[in-house]
Amino acid sequence: MAEVKIITICENHVEPSFGLRASHGFSLYIEFNGKRIIYDVGQDDSFIKNAKLLNIDITKCEHIIISHGHFDHSGALSDAICFISPERIIIQKSAFDKKYRSSEGKLSDIGIGSELKEMNFNYAYEKSFLLDDNIWALVNTPKTAECFSSKEPLFVERDGKIIDDDFSDEISLAIKTSRGLIVLSACSHRGCYNILAHAKKITGVERIACFIGGTHLCFKHRDDAHKELNEINKMNIGSYFLGHCSGLENIFHLKSIVANPNDVHVNYVGRKILI
Repeated sequence: MAEVKIITICENHVEPSFGLRASHGFSLYIEFNGKRIIYDVGQDDSFIKNAKLLNIDITKCEHIIISHGHFDHSGALSDAICFISPERIIIQKSAFDKKYRSSEGKLSDIGIGSELKEMNFNYAYEKSFLLDDNIWALVNTPKTAECFSSKEPLFVERDGKIIDDDFSDEISLAIKTSRGLIVLSACSHRGCYNILAHAKKITGVERIACFIGGTHLCFKHRDDAHKELNEINKMNIGSYFLGHCSGLENIFHLKSIVANPNDVHVNYVGRKILI
């Protein structure tokens, strides 16, 4: 019998069925040990519409956790608070800092927006913490391998200055099961390899049974992306469900180097993962 049930609410890809809608974004529903958690809320109303079609009752979730302050992970936050009180939404304060992407010399606003900043959210700690006995929220992941950290033109405004975003607001999750860890990372801005290594260190569990989320490798040079995937492969992770910012070419590269290609999957809206 499965210990953990995870359903994908928002993703870049969808199998055409039941009216589910894809969008550039990310959201997972998690059931474990009697707890219900939502990790990210996507960028638009597809979060609410898909959740309804997937029979997910948002009001019964103990927490919604926002991975970081980019719109494609937090855009439906104003919709979410119609179903769940802000006190049950875990987010870092720095997620509300103004965030930008630079393209062709122009800055584009890609943040949450400031209108929700004053609400009484459950602000996360500066150190990783337990949500319950077996679910860790991973924060301030150290950039142990700096070469595997995000190098995109992404910026944050602090104290009136626009600087490189260090993604101090990023939250990943690690669930301890009898088979090993399930690591969830929406965008892996601080480095997918770094987050996986941090999950093992914080939990004291060496085996990673499954990784679900985005690697943020689609924005890296092919050689750099493959180098990181080659190192991740050495961790002997049981299975992968990848999407959002991973890049299909990178997913198929991982398929080509793992012991069993069937252990690597493209994630999509409506996918149910039982572990």
